Amino acid sequence: MLVNIDSKISFFRELISCCHDLNYWIYNKDFEVMSSNSTDEQLLSSLLTANVNTKVLKEENYNKSLPVILTNQLDLMWILHHDKNILGEWEFIHVIGPAFYADVSSSVIEKTLEQMNFSFNIKSIAKDVLEKLPVISTSRMFEYSLMLHYTLTGEKISIYENQHLIKPTYRERTLIKNDWHGTWAAEQELLKIIEDGNLNYRETHAKLVLTGEQGKLSVNNPIRHYKNLVIIFTALCTRAAIRGGLSPETAYTTSDFYIQDVETCSTIPELINVNRNMQDDFVKKVHQIKNLQGDVSLQIRECCNFIQLNITEKISISTLASKVGYAENYLSKKFKREMGQKITEYISATKIDYAKNLLSTSELSIQEIAEKLSFGTQSYFCENFKKYVGVTAVEYRNQRSIRKP
Repeated sequence: MLVNIDSKISFFRELISCCHDLNYWIYNKDFEVMSSNSTDEQLLSSLLTANVNTKVLKEENYNKSLPVILTNQLDLMWILHHDKNILGEWEFIHVIGPAFYADVSSSVIEKTLEQMNFSFNIKSIAKDVLEKLPVISTSRMFEYSLMLHYTLTGEKISIYENQHLIKPTYRERTLIKNDWHGTWAAEQELLKIIEDGNLNYRETHAKLVLTGEQGKLSVNNPIRHYKNLVIIFTALCTRAAIRGGLSPETAYTTSDFYIQDVETCSTIPELINVNRNMQDDFVKKVHQIKNLQGDVSLQIRECCNFIQLNITEKISISTLASKVGYAENYLSKKFKREMGQKITEYISATKIDYAKNLLSTSELSIQEIAEKLSFGTQSYFCENFKKYVGVTAVEYRNQRSIRKP
């Protein structure tokens, strides 16, 4: 039996109300309220629209029917999902919220409202209204966003498989609850994946990413809290990779790289991206070393490790040959026979993998990345990138990176 969209939305709203008292809104493309079940419609709507850059929202989501998480300086959070008409034109926005994603004291609410451009009367009313809003974990809101997407489109998606799914356009923060068992179980499963070098880990990761919460590692500083979480998890991944066979030197060098990246991040979406790339990198490195251990000689493994550790340098065959005590011609033939590719190809492919991380997690220009990886010229870097990745460096950055608000 077919169920129309209004009935689906109505059922979805009732379903959510079993757990949380959340407002449901429908806006038009100009962000004017079309319908709402909120008893404080004007005030709560103004808090949302004050932080919405409709031009950016349209540009980023016009061709993607995906939910977006919005947050503001009051630690409020909304789910937004745009809808299109039969002509494929951007027409309606479905909104759930707001809800707090962390416990906020009355004094903090009052202080933040003072900094916002509202009249005195609005501020006094807002404080009473805000104190009644629920506190809901980001994990739960992410789950609601998946459910909303399924309600509106009939499509099942996961957070991990689509990194544009949760894309805050103001700023994102983490939430602290105490589901220690869920956190520990998910953590152990992820570390086992890294230790095994299991490349088929994305499906498992998608099931684990919403499991559990983390302890509070920084008071009144959510960005520092999340940085600390990523640094701690990087340390755990480093040890898991070593257990999986990665050399300590390579593992700790990789760890240092990502910890430095963490410290340059200024938003939680950037940190999520660094964390994801860190896990990807360790899994690939362990997988590679496990494959090498069977049929690859110690000398060739030493060459591969040297390349990984000196990836920003200009690496020559003569340097590698000197390191393992072989003649250049003999090393070239032996490397090709055991690795299935030329040394120069392996070096370029490894550098490009590094470049992918830089494009995703840093603001370095393509010219700066080319120089950092000793490609000589930007055009030579771009030529190699397109060869190994299949898209240009600019296209890859647009697909993968998370823009700053």
